[in-house]
Amino acid sequence: MNQVLVLGMFRSGTTLVSRLLGGHPACRIVSDPYLYFFKAYRDFLASEIGFPVNPEAPTPHFAFGKQRQLLEVMESAALAERMPATLQQRIRRDILRWKSRQHPQICSRLGEVSGDTFREFYQGLIELAVDVYGAEGITVAGTKVSWSEEFLPAMARAFPDMKFVFVVRDLRAVVASQEHQSGEGQGKRPLLFYARHWRKSVSLGNPAWYSPEVASRIQMVRYEDLVEQPREELERLCGHLGLDQPQQIDIDNLTGLDEQEDWRGNSSFGAGQGVFTESVDRWKNLLTRPQIAAIDALAGPELTALGYEVEHPVSDPLDFASAACEPSFSEVASWLQPFEDAAYLNDLEHREEEYREESHRRSLLEETMDPDPQEVRACFFRPSVYEGLRESWSGVLLGR
Repeated sequence: MNQVLVLGMFRSGTTLVSRLLGGHPACRIVSDPYLYFFKAYRDFLASEIGFPVNPEAPTPHFAFGKQRQLLEVMESAALAERMPATLQQRIRRDILRWKSRQHPQICSRLGEVSGDTFREFYQGLIELAVDVYGAEGITVAGTKVSWSEEFLPAMARAFPDMKFVFVVRDLRAVVASQEHQSGEGQGKRPLLFYARHWRKSVSLGNPAWYSPEVASRIQMVRYEDLVEQPREELERLCGHLGLDQPQQIDIDNLTGLDEQEDWRGNSSFGAGQGVFTESVDRWKNLLTRPQIAAIDALAGPELTALGYEVEHPVSDPLDFASAACEPSFSEVASWLQPFEDAAYLNDLEHREEEYREESHRRSLLEETMDPDPQEVRACFFRPSVYEGLRESWSGVLLGR
């Protein structure tokens, strides 16, 4: 049985991809069951290097060198370490705590999963998911896990035959979609939270920035392409995973591998199942002009490199330090308020410092001389990411 991991930022269409692929009779993609395995592995690696991590804190964005030592350890890992029993207990507890409604059968059987190493434990989790949701005739199985791009290199080493599907969506649409959400755990996010996590996602998930051997195992799909031409994109995805006859997938009647019945298709705004194209450009009417201009300034190079058009390509992020593009602190999701990601909203000086870092990052793409390699790693994760963005962004600057 071949394994697959579907990854990408929240509100990017990862659920849609997992349900489309899960519609193939030979494929099982379980939706969001095991984020807490990845968080536990992150905390284990942090403890090994004496790096303090709050297990309740949001997943790091690693921008500007923050927690970069931890990221480097994560990217060089391979899940080969012996797994403490206490950590296995923590993973079972957290999955039971947060996923009992979505995956009650998995939760009821977590005690069956064990393993000496992290790799063996994860393999046991996959085998349990397949057993719960049906194993007959299955040739491809895996999970969809948002917030997991930084684990891609480790998973690729641990599972040499694993394939990856990386989903990306226009950041402006991601923001509009999340801002529309309501209910427990929802609420707004600071604009820099969106921009930095999205940039991390597209930098660590995009096959363009990997070696040919790893890149060949990653299939990137743009959400917009998927909803506008689902059959063509499914052909590519099924070919990547070794699945034949994608026409067997009923795109108008999608179901998912969880036990909730409240999925409304790929649109947060519509009702019913299936694939909706209306969600592609709705951000243009939902976001304010300052929001759109600020997002273009913060993520314009990455948006352009991925084929998205930006309206304000040469705006300086620092111009938006005091603009009405950020939510108030009281509007931010309550779970995020205690952490550094939201703190700058309450302090104008701190806010200007954060935007000054963003301005400096942009200036590195426009320098004629090669910048310091340490700065490149701090702002762009890898030299290959920086060089790729610098090349595509130079074309935008020449055309202004």
